Amino acid sequence: MTEVEVKILSELRARVAMRMNVGVQVVPVDTDLVGGMGLSSIETLELLLELEEKFPALNFEMAETADLRTLRDIDRWLAGTRRRTDQR
Repeated sequence: MTEVEVKILSELRARVAMRMNVGVQVVPVDTDLVGGMGLSSIETLELLLELEEKFPALNFEMAETADLRTLRDIDRWLAGTRRRTDQR
């Protein structure tokens, strides 16, 4: 993982921990956000919208968000988007 990917994943874990009212250390990166962590699909969508606000270059398309089920999925998507943006 790159330093940027580590920062993004850390930010994601912190936001989920805050929503769940738990410590960051108990937020697993490979557990399904809805089925495994108990977030609603609305809360997951809100999380993605928060990320769009924090990282203005992001633009989640609805078709893409269906595949983003875990924090690691989101992190990988963000890293891929960042690489594509950096190459321009």
